[in-house]
Amino acid sequence: MAEPHGFSFGRLWRRVRPPYNGGGARAVASRAGPAASGGGAPRPNSKLGELKSRSRVVCARAISGLASTIKVAGVAYAGALAMLYTFQRRVMYFPGEAAEVANASTMRARHGAAVEGIVDVFVPVKDGSGAVVHGYYLPPLPLARDRTTLVLFHGNAGHVAHRIWLCAALRTATGGCGVAIMDYRGYGRSDPRYAPAEVARASLESAGKKSFSSNAASPSESGIHADADAFVDHIAELGRLNVGRDIFLVGESLGTAVSVSMASRRNVRGLVLFSAFTSITDVAVMAYGSLVPGPLLRLLVKDRFDSLGLAMNSNNRTNTRTSKPIGPLAHTPLLMFHGDYDDIVPMELGLELYRAWPCLNKAFVTVKGRGHNDLYDKGDEVFRSVRNFVQSNQ
Repeated sequence: MAEPHGFSFGRLWRRVRPPYNGGGARAVASRAGPAASGGGAPRPNSKLGELKSRSRVVCARAISGLASTIKVAGVAYAGALAMLYTFQRRVMYFPGEAAEVANASTMRARHGAAVEGIVDVFVPVKDGSGAVVHGYYLPPLPLARDRTTLVLFHGNAGHVAHRIWLCAALRTATGGCGVAIMDYRGYGRSDPRYAPAEVARASLESAGKKSFSSNAASPSESGIHADADAFVDHIAELGRLNVGRDIFLVGESLGTAVSVSMASRRNVRGLVLFSAFTSITDVAVMAYGSLVPGPLLRLLVKDRFDSLGLAMNSNNRTNTRTSKPIGPLAHTPLLMFHGDYDDIVPMELGLELYRAWPCLNKAFVTVKGRGHNDLYDKGDEVFRSVRNFVQSNQ
């Protein structure tokens, strides 16, 4: 019988028959492969297998090296974050040297009538640390129509001697109002070592201690707020002032948060804020968010100075009968200045705080072409606005 074209029973049999398992040389050669039988080159598949094996080794080593690198980088990053958390206050605050701060008599000799009546003020802080803060007090001039006084909380860097010109300018602009300014603990001469002996002794006695703690000269958010409260109380006593009736708070940069915090806890006549921000955490996220994820950075910041939170909290507390905001901030007039070229505290942060402010008696002044540290270059515009604000709220 003829096989169909292309079909062979022989080929089919050779394909399906079981392999030969005999013990002859042919079987051994067949099992050992061509190389064992003495003829022919190795199979092409053996080279491919060798390449695959080498590739696996190389990949394994690369992955292991990458994992080690990531591990080392992760440990270094975590270490850097730990150091940032531990030492952040040392890099956050920039106090000026005490040796640069002249006493009031030297200031009178330097500036003459512009600082008429200036006196040094040393105030013990009753927070258990033994801290003593130093500042200047310029009482109201005889031409002033009442005892209105502006208490100035300055920005982060420097000390009170750097701002004495600002105190003089504010007193002149407001028609002779009193002006007081203080250094936060650790800034300038706000250190028990530079205080008069009787003041330092009184501070220790109030703290119930025999020696000063490290917190007495180390700035922190809670310490700065305690300093501000003690200073305002002392100025009110010294000038026979009623805080709610006679005192305006003036803050610049960091000092804006100090002013807002105080105004949220006690009644004051009004607030003037230069280069204000919502919170330190928001400023940090905008500045360093590319290096540290925002949510993580917010967890790491110790001193938050959350002015927006205080404003929102006051805004959310309403009188159940009238539905109007209640609390001190709801009745605190506000004047804000911000440079539209500010690259340290972007103006959008100041605007956000302004919009959240619960008191309707408020104004926001954009200082065109100015940044964070040169707002006062347009002195006429700035101080005229301050004068109008103070006089309209006296």
